[in-house]
Amino acid sequence: MRIAIVADVHVGNHRKLGGPMVNGVNQRAHYALTSLAGALGAAEGTDCETFWVAGDLLDSANPSPAILARTQATLQMATMPVHLLAGNHEQVSTSAGHHSLAPLAPVVEKIWDEPDFFEGVAVFPFSPTGTSLARAFPHLDDMVKGGEVRGIIGHFGIRSPESPPWAHQSATAVDVSSVEHPYHHCLAPGLPQHFLHCFAGDWHRHKRHQLPRGDAVQVGALVPTGWSDLSSRLDATDLYGSLIVWDTETGEWSRKVIPGPRFFTVPSLSDVEHWLKSEAPTSPYGYGFFRIRCDPQSFQTLSKQAKDFENSYMDDPHSFQGNLGGILVEIEPPPAAHLQNLAQDVRAADNLNGALESYVIRTAFAGEPDKKEVVERSRYFLREAGSEAG
Repeated sequence: MRIAIVADVHVGNHRKLGGPMVNGVNQRAHYALTSLAGALGAAEGTDCETFWVAGDLLDSANPSPAILARTQATLQMATMPVHLLAGNHEQVSTSAGHHSLAPLAPVVEKIWDEPDFFEGVAVFPFSPTGTSLARAFPHLDDMVKGGEVRGIIGHFGIRSPESPPWAHQSATAVDVSSVEHPYHHCLAPGLPQHFLHCFAGDWHRHKRHQLPRGDAVQVGALVPTGWSDLSSRLDATDLYGSLIVWDTETGEWSRKVIPGPRFFTVPSLSDVEHWLKSEAPTSPYGYGFFRIRCDPQSFQTLSKQAKDFENSYMDDPHSFQGNLGGILVEIEPPPAAHLQNLAQDVRAADNLNGALESYVIRTAFAGEPDKKEVVERSRYFLREAGSEAG
């Protein structure tokens, strides 16, 4: 059986650089749905028999009716059965089955919100109660040994010794060693050399962990959500946009990159223009979202220049080779030493008013507002909040 797998589509009306809203769906949601449609089309071209979303098709536990309707319409484009795994973004509560995917049930083959098996594949959706892979499938070793299970599709982070510190504290991640555990039987003398691949959504960057008889693969987000999912203009290796095609009989799998939104940090508007005119045609990216950071004194001027640039793009997009999603101008975060000094001043204050004044006086604000007015307005809102609480 040939299976197509994507993960973390994050369909939703993201507010930052969301773009115009049309019939309840903004531009960023439209881009996500376009990527999903592209993945469905690409899967059809590889003769896949089923299409799986390994969690977080939706970006919210409370999607709007318009988002659900457009998502339904996109899923109905599929020419093969579609399976959806519940992900953490869709989970409403810690109760099994309490998620936002239910309205999509009429247009898909199945919504998976409990661990189970499907034609030789162990299916492990997001577990709001923290159920482990071992508890969900206590006999997985024997099933792999007997050839009954060929792999895993799930929604969890795959953690390795090289993972960053935050990954080692994640309660819903799976150690790559536990994914690897079923191979212990496979490698025993005299037993058939069964294989086991694992494909998991949740963490957004694509990564392949090579194991003795197969791979544990973090699929990677089909659609990244922002600048925490940075792409590189210089490195052609795209960590996002993954479409996995897996043949469960032969064990072979491949990855194709589907164009879609990508997020970059650049030093200037000229870099945005260069990407749109020169780099985009040869890159695997779809829509470029750019962040430019500057000092407080340059913020207003650069913001206006960015808006003018966006308007010029909208007036004549065909003069560019790439697609502009939007430009975000931000004030450069202060260095760590400044933050430490600021924290010391705030801690040294005698009361809340003193701490507030220390913070405002030493903080750089866009547009250089009257800091005394900022302090007074902040005090006013604090008093209002206190009276409401009382």
